[in-house]
Amino acid sequence: MTPDSSTPINGDYYDPKDLTAATTYRTDGSEVLHGISLRWTTGGNSGGDTTPPDWDDGRAPYPHVYEVWLNGRPAQTLYLDWPTWWGGWKLAANHWVTLGTDPGDTYQVRIRARRGNGSWSPFSEECTVPGRADDPYQPIPVAVSDDRSGDVAQPRHGNMADPPGRSLLALKSAEGGGGHACTSAFCDQVRAACAPDVWWSEVVPGKERMCADYPWNRHGHYLEYRKFSTGADDGKVASAGNPRFAGLDLVGDWPTTALDASAQDLTFSYEHTANHIGPTWTYQFFVTRDGWNASAPLSWADLEPTPFMVVVHGRNPEQAWTTAALAGRKTGRHAIVNIWGGHGGVCTTGDPERCCDHVDQDQRMTGEFFVSVSDVVFE
Repeated sequence: MTPDSSTPINGDYYDPKDLTAATTYRTDGSEVLHGISLRWTTGGNSGGDTTPPDWDDGRAPYPHVYEVWLNGRPAQTLYLDWPTWWGGWKLAANHWVTLGTDPGDTYQVRIRARRGNGSWSPFSEECTVPGRADDPYQPIPVAVSDDRSGDVAQPRHGNMADPPGRSLLALKSAEGGGGHACTSAFCDQVRAACAPDVWWSEVVPGKERMCADYPWNRHGHYLEYRKFSTGADDGKVASAGNPRFAGLDLVGDWPTTALDASAQDLTFSYEHTANHIGPTWTYQFFVTRDGWNASAPLSWADLEPTPFMVVVHGRNPEQAWTTAALAGRKTGRHAIVNIWGGHGGVCTTGDPERCCDHVDQDQRMTGEFFVSVSDVVFE
């Protein structure tokens, strides 16, 4: 079936079908992350090498919002965009779902898509897969392009705005200059433990460290970010293992934001100083496990392994996203960790003091990512 004037633009023609799932693994430094590689059909797009009949130069009305259900519950909201160049359709119907380093034995996975009228499609087929992978993750063979707004030679990027991140509260100057959102004695300690010139929107491992151990996995087309906050840096998620941001790792009286524990949907927003646009640029939203000890430094082991929301964008990104994946699941004190990053960062073939300001088809950039930690109370 191909679309014609009688085909509903957001009807069942575009609902996800023919779901296939395979457990694969990625590496992140010395750690092995297991996950589920999903592929499906939407409209005339089954992800093959032939241009779909409804591709329309990347303007096909394929769904942009999905829910991934694991073992009978919504585990992740996926906001999915794709590039318009050749092969971009492959990225419009596939996704990798992180299961972490210690997954369960088996997973039942299914997906559904949000139609244009706001309703949800029927579920796809349900697939059962093992939790542990024997096969490596295989990237989709589509060229990487990176479009940036703002001056790439300047500090940039951003932080969680709602609920506000630690660095936004403690390091960003108040509107009009002078002062900070958090003025407590504890936040004074935070600022004293950070380098005096750190910038609230660029919590990163640091250029020298990223050049020594690239976060961008060239052959796998994915980020390795956990390795900067593990091993000797365990408990340093908030600072990305960067001593210049050490104050963000302190345990103490962090201001918290109240979230409605009974809400069916929660919305999270991000404050940018500049955007990057491209199929490798993603936001991942993690939440702490039940029973998390807020009196200890935040480590990756404290986080649920599957991010409850992932945003992949190949166009100008929205700055707020809504998810139902936390509905009724959390009470009390928790932390939300956002990782934003992708292909980009420092050139590895040119002047090491500059960021790349060109399309690098050889993938010769370090990669870069930015960390936000938001302290919340579900009540």
